[in-house]
Amino acid sequence: MPQYNQPAAITTLSAADVVLIWQNAAAANKTITALNLATALLGMPGVAENTVTFYTSNQLLDQEDVVIANAGSPFTITVPAAVSYSGKVYRICNKGAGTITIQRSGADTIGGSISITLAQHAAVTLVSDGVSEWFQV
Repeated sequence: MPQYNQPAAITTLSAADVVLIWQNAAAANKTITALNLATALLGMPGVAENTVTFYTSNQLLDQEDVVIANAGSPFTITVPAAVSYSGKVYRICNKGAGTITIQRSGADTIGGSISITLAQHAAVTLVSDGVSEWFQV
């Protein structure tokens, strides 16, 4: 009879690590990267997304998912280059009284424009095409 040895606990994964997933003896083993696993898990109901609050101009980072802009005066949020973030989703909402400008990096576009604005209580979801555009959905 085959023996199963419990592997050591995993405490960290890098985005390039390969994770082995198996179902049972009748199903073939499947492999996915740690990044794809994390992305799949974040899309599941009940899994929290990384939420940050900006009070001044800022550049979005890859680990940020939901941004709450909260300031009484206007400021700018810059999205990273779409080519580096294929399929990345950002949700941005403006809680504050100041208008928020969301601007591109480089020659990218956001919904076909170089920037978009959010008035108080407005929100937008942006998705990268992995080439040169952030789509508004």
